[in-house]
Amino acid sequence: KASGLDIYYINKDNSKYYMAGLSQTENKEKVFIYDKNFNFIRSFPVTDNSAGWVTGTVTKDEYIYLSLRKYGQGTYSNIITVIYKYDSLGNLIWMKDIPDIANAYIILNKGSLYLGGTFLYGYHDLATSWITMKLDLKGDIIWTRRYSGPGENSSDFIDIKSVVSLPNGGML
Repeated sequence: KASGLDIYYINKDNSKYYMAGLSQTENKEKVFIYDKNFNFIRSFPVTDNSAGWVTGTVTKDEYIYLSLRKYGQGTYSNIITVIYKYDSLGNLIWMKDIPDIANAYIILNKGSLYLGGTFLYGYHDLATSWITMKLDLKGDIIWTRRYSGPGENSSDFIDIKSVVSLPNGGML
């Protein structure tokens, strides 16, 4: 926490630092861009007026990819994940809604985006499985894998907290 900012994620790309966090003065989640000496360059908001929060960020060639947890529009639950791609000026390049995925974390490995999260099913948002996805840099889903999980009752809930790049180009 510095200068009225609650920073969640920091990524370095091309001698710049990209930070996603909450601006306390504006009460908005934003991306903040600093040079290699931590001099402020610019910032831009990354959430709309609906409830939601950033769950992961990656940067590549001055593009910022964000995963965002949001309420509403799910098929089986009231949660969706939205993946965004912005340029370094804050222009939205594309966005992709992924229904029923909670707290999705995103990484970039060997030219692909990987997403890991918890698949939710049911009125109480019970976790029935975990999901991983591979997407190209245009937001198109290449493959999806689901893994069995709990979901018998709300006390069985297990949540994904991170994803890790593997040297072979995959994720864990």
